[in-house]
Amino acid sequence: MKIIRKIKVSSPAIDVWKVLGDQFVSVDEWMAGIGKSTEITEGQRAQNAPVVGRRGEVAINPGTFLDETIEVYNPEEMFLVVQTDFVNIPGPAQGYKTEIQVQSLEDNASEVSWSTQVPLSDLDPPVYAAIEKNFSDGFFRGLEELKHFVEMKVPHERKLAAPHCG
Repeated sequence: MKIIRKIKVSSPAIDVWKVLGDQFVSVDEWMAGIGKSTEITEGQRAQNAPVVGRRGEVAINPGTFLDETIEVYNPEEMFLVVQTDFVNIPGPAQGYKTEIQVQSLEDNASEVSWSTQVPLSDLDPPVYAAIEKNFSDGFFRGLEELKHFVEMKVPHERKLAAPHCG
């Protein structure tokens, strides 16, 4: 399953990249779905990457995690590839790989492209459609929260209302 979501941000691309790339571990400051995020220190650090990865605890289900490892990190192109593995999260998907690209637009604006590949075994069409919608909606909510955080310099209302872990 491939899911592509994009969002325009009314801030320079470098400001968006600072949050997505330079401050990779600090996703818990702006994404409602992550209650607490910590640095992954074991493993191979991708060339130019600030860290190996991060472990984000799922806010609505403490004890479940997203382990996200940076595979490609290109600050000049504002591009990264992240492998996400689920920890203690049952279901037909065990993780996904995302390509994230930040591009400059006119008028000090930017666009974030979030392209995710979710490996799934054969599923009945209604189940597949429900899983695809769930992932797609979740990725877009994350992009909305990123946009709000970069533009307004404060977390989105969903983040402020979300449970916190740890």
